[in-house]
Amino acid sequence: MAQPTDAGAPRPTTDDSGTGFIFAMAAAASASLLLFLPVVLLGYTVHVLAAVLTGEALNWQSSVAMTYTFVGIPALVAVLLLVVPYRLYKAAARRLGSSQATFVVGGAVAVWHAVVAVYWAWASTEGFTHAPVADVPFYPIVFGIVAAIATAVVSRRAALVPLALVGVLGLLLSGTIRGHTPIPAGAQQVVVEVTGADVRLDPTSVNAGDIYLVLDTPRSSITFTQDELLPTDLPTRGDFDLRGCSDAQRAEDRGQVGYCGNVFRVTLSPGKYVFFSIDVEGSGQAVARLEVLP
Repeated sequence: MAQPTDAGAPRPTTDDSGTGFIFAMAAAASASLLLFLPVVLLGYTVHVLAAVLTGEALNWQSSVAMTYTFVGIPALVAVLLLVVPYRLYKAAARRLGSSQATFVVGGAVAVWHAVVAVYWAWASTEGFTHAPVADVPFYPIVFGIVAAIATAVVSRRAALVPLALVGVLGLLLSGTIRGHTPIPAGAQQVVVEVTGADVRLDPTSVNAGDIYLVLDTPRSSITFTQDELLPTDLPTRGDFDLRGCSDAQRAEDRGQVGYCGNVFRVTLSPGKYVFFSIDVEGSGQAVARLEVLP
């Protein structure tokens, strides 16, 4: 797409160019910061809509309401504050010209959101080897979309790159592209089973080092912490979820370490760990304990 020519505009001086570039980068930084919460909320909204359309039981209505209350209000304020980066962009355009200012601001915003998209995709799959956790996979997609839009503002042709990124992320996070590897021979394994109102571990003690957790219950999720503390007392050390893949994909990758596999490798130091899950019958959560020996 041809860029605006700014015909008739006075040629910027070196001082104007330096100041304009500073204004442009400030506009890009503030825009990226202010767009973060709205884009995150968009990803969460996509997750909620997907749950409704697929008939998933919304037994987490209270958490949905709390999310929109505690994230939605700051996100709305952030949208209103986008006037700040817009004014910075206009200040940059007066010194650099609109085409150059658009290129700098749009390019920086696009790169930032593309980096976040890739990082979040990596984090949500534990380096592309974990099943996705809850609603996290929707976030890389929406960040990738924002990157594509920002790039399209600069150049429609250049927008093909982030659009391809969005497509790859979609295939990856849907499980269409996924890798899997078997458990190494002789490796320590702990089978985790959620049944009835219980979480069961077999065995209940292992040696410190690499441990392969086998989540043996379809569509279950498990979180574990250290030192037998509740999750409200200590940030979780791990969170494994098998709801991100289809039943056919899970069956194909069963017993494998991979995106849709049910095996997760962790490295644990000596101590006691508590595993818990809310995917049980009745209210509350089920708990099991694992002792890691020196």
